[in-house]
Amino acid sequence: MALDPFPFVVVPPELEKIIGKRDGPSHVWRQSGTEEECSAWYDALCECADRCVSPGGVSMYCPVSRAAVHRRVKDGKLSLFLFHVTETKSGLFRRDRRVRTSPYGFVPVSECKAWKKEFDDRAVRHEEITREDLEGAKPDWDGEFLEWDSRWRREQLEIGGERDVNLVVKLSSKEIDVLDKAAKSFGMAGADALATMILGDVTHGGMSGYSFMRLGMKISRMIEKSGKGVAAWKQLLKRS
Repeated sequence: MALDPFPFVVVPPELEKIIGKRDGPSHVWRQSGTEEECSAWYDALCECADRCVSPGGVSMYCPVSRAAVHRRVKDGKLSLFLFHVTETKSGLFRRDRRVRTSPYGFVPVSECKAWKKEFDDRAVRHEEITREDLEGAKPDWDGEFLEWDSRWRREQLEIGGERDVNLVVKLSSKEIDVLDKAAKSFGMAGADALATMILGDVTHGGMSGYSFMRLGMKISRMIEKSGKGVAAWKQLLKRS
């Protein structure tokens, strides 16, 4: 029998901010950023999905065409992780390179192998698999659904509803007091200024993995500059 349910890669909630947002009910995940940020995104993806290949590389594990891969992704039967490059990057000799018009795309190897097992299971039952079964009546070789504003993506988002939600942070008066003390020790006006710096990008959904790491380093430098180590901050939190 075919694998049921299909062993899709599970993206933990804490990694969604780095790996990206899901297109409605599909298993297509998207992130965007500069080309420099792409490596941090790919490292996080490999932490979550282990080994991955491009859509064209799926054939190394499963005897299918690129059009068949596109069809299976669009049918919600295969995961695809995309990174859209939004800014140019200076080349080795300081000549600006063009922004990629197509996103980087990767499919988990584990899912490729699970798809191959479906072929093996059918072979055991002596069932024929036709090209139309894999690619559909109109094979999709171009993969226009990969783009940000594709008709397919708009349909998926409409089916799944708006996935973004505003981050609501509710703090007690004691917690606000602690945040206010922290802000003033950093030379900031107060709790609101510190909260805006930490949560601003998060609430607007614009923080990539690379930006998140930079924010962490920035906060660490602020703590060091203030003369208060991590242990001192823990004591402050315990006393409050």
